[in-house]
Amino acid sequence: MSLEEHAEWPAVRWGASTDIGPVRSENEDSWLAVPPVFAVADGMGGHLGGAQASSSAVITLQEFLSADRLGNRPVDLVDLSVAIDAAATAVASLAPIDNPASAPGTTLSGVMVLRTAEGPYWLSFNVGDSRVYVVGGGGIRQLTHDHSWVQSLIDEGRITPEQAATHPHRSLILKVLNGAGDTDPDFFELHVRKGDRLLFCSDGLSGLMTQDELHELMGLDDLDECVTQLAALANEHGGHD
Repeated sequence: MSLEEHAEWPAVRWGASTDIGPVRSENEDSWLAVPPVFAVADGMGGHLGGAQASSSAVITLQEFLSADRLGNRPVDLVDLSVAIDAAATAVASLAPIDNPASAPGTTLSGVMVLRTAEGPYWLSFNVGDSRVYVVGGGGIRQLTHDHSWVQSLIDEGRITPEQAATHPHRSLILKVLNGAGDTDPDFFELHVRKGDRLLFCSDGLSGLMTQDELHELMGLDDLDECVTQLAALANEHGGHD
């Protein structure tokens, strides 16, 4: 997503892409780009419903933040929290009736734009290890903090980020939306400037590319070409997710 200007309602350009890759038989990623919310979800559960989990999460998020539901009033943090809770409940409802503990799960990360008297207020949210990056000022930085086993090891100083990239348990997620356990999202205030770009992605992208590669391709002016090239390079690097 590219930010064009500051205004009561910021003008944005966006592009989106999802690719099954050459390895998997099912695409478990879903995305949402309906202002004021932009999000990505990465389902897990395989035949138990990973694809359905991510799709259900973003559909529910959109429904609960829609003008049809909220009217013309500005969307606020309470609305976002309620929408994410509803998404977790929707995912939990996918569990078989005879085995409710086997519900699939999904990550959910993105950004919502809130209207305030001082202008637009950008708020990022995250559950799991899908990420939000900010590209601008000549660099790229990760805004969200992964809810993963390897990230906890990094935080404790037991491994480095480079070691985490090849760790055998790098796919172990500590928090997901599935209606069980801790599903509360992290929220991050986002300071943006005209010309900044935001990247929302699952670990199928971030886990296969360096930040330098992400930064370079995020510099492409054509956003459709940008996301196409990002997916293509991830596939060149293995495309396993």
